[in-house]
Amino acid sequence: MREDFLADYRQNGQMADDKNGGPNYLRAWREYRKMTQEELGAALVPPTTGSVISLLEEGERGLSLKWLRKLAPALRTRPGWIADLNPLEADTRTLELVEAVPDDRKEQVYRIIETFLKDGTNG
Repeated sequence: MREDFLADYRQNGQMADDKNGGPNYLRAWREYRKMTQEELGAALVPPTTGSVISLLEEGERGLSLKWLRKLAPALRTRPGWIADLNPLEADTRTLELVEAVPDDRKEQVYRIIETFLKDGTNG
């Protein structure tokens, strides 16, 4: 019981409060990419300030789909992952390996992975 509480507490510590748009992992992704709030803000198109990133992380400003789509390229992830996936608890080796594949070769990697799913070795 105590372990469950501690696990929930640690997870919630990585998530913004459920104020505007629900909980998210923006702070966890920023820290995972070793960026400051100012660096992340400057990496957006168009750029924004670190204080705006702070508001998004704290849930004081809603993390809309528009924001997720702006943030994802700067964080080298997918919009939905910012909302749903804690990079500190995910299989980061897989994330890093797929991220390292050049864009023109990713489709080949996906096809290789799909062969494992088709031949019944997935469980």
